[in-house]
Amino acid sequence: MDGRKKEKLINRIVNGIAQYREGDDLYLIKSPTSKILCEADEVYDKTINEFFYGDMYLSKDLDSILKHRGIWNEDNQKVLSNFEKQIEDLKVKIYLERFNREQVKKITQQIETLSKSISHLLERKHSLDHITLDGYANMVRRQYVLMKTITKGKQLVFNKTDDFKLLERIFNFIYKENISIEEIRELARSDPWRSYWEISKPRPFTRHFSLWSDEQRTLVKYSKMYDNIFAHPECPSDDVIENNYMLDGWIIIQNREREKDRKKKGADDLVGERISQHTEQFISPTTLGTGNEIDLEYVKNIKELNDLNAKRIQQQREKVINKHGKVEEVDLPDVKQDLMNEIRRTK
Repeated sequence: MDGRKKEKLINRIVNGIAQYREGDDLYLIKSPTSKILCEADEVYDKTINEFFYGDMYLSKDLDSILKHRGIWNEDNQKVLSNFEKQIEDLKVKIYLERFNREQVKKITQQIETLSKSISHLLERKHSLDHITLDGYANMVRRQYVLMKTITKGKQLVFNKTDDFKLLERIFNFIYKENISIEEIRELARSDPWRSYWEISKPRPFTRHFSLWSDEQRTLVKYSKMYDNIFAHPECPSDDVIENNYMLDGWIIIQNREREKDRKKKGADDLVGERISQHTEQFISPTTLGTGNEIDLEYVKNIKELNDLNAKRIQQQREKVINKHGKVEEVDLPDVKQDLMNEIRRTK
């Protein structure tokens, strides 16, 4: 993004005003006041009450409708979750492979392909949101806000006209001109916004934070994120910070390490300080309620406490036990190896 475009986007975000032009007519779309937002909430509630006992579907009914029409089901949700997990793992991989240009290019293409697939899936999942009462009420609320914030000169446009085709064109314009997350992130990490943020944070906008636009809130959120990254004792290099996929990978690694440490501390607290000094510890999985059903999530968390070497040993032991059935501890491959190493050390 060049400097001129950055300045243009920053001015738009700071002022909270978008411009829409048709021929010689210039329309301004301003950020709503607290009064307009309160009125819009009343419009939403009124719409819900008015149509609650009508023929419109409720949000809670949407899953069964989507399934009945063959649009969305549990299998689709599993695919979506799998794609999201794959993207997370690919972001970690692209960070670890950051010095290999060919790999970076290949992984970038994989992430972008999966991202497009996720977008298509989400479109299907939410394709019928508009037919629900909640979806309809939200649309009416957005229309009300828009009608109360579009001006031409100093006059409200929709005080004098019911030109809903104009309203639709402006709505489509706003959707099309929406600033992307990638653009917001680039603004948040670089000048001129970075300098402006440093001297004005944490309240860079004149209005109360509850009245900030979505773009203003998102820009501040990412500005704070980059603050934390720049202040991190192991702050990544500039080339990583400037690549969203690599930086996300670095953040995911940090979060996983922090979660691993949290679980390890929890395990140490569970087994006690003395036992935690042993090379191996056994933690019994809990049962659910008063029955004998094992808490599988708890088992999963226990297994995640193992490091790579422990997981390898566990796999070796399971392979031997599955092959021979009952096996004495001294016949386990890792125990044999430990005994051999001890014998060599004592010679």
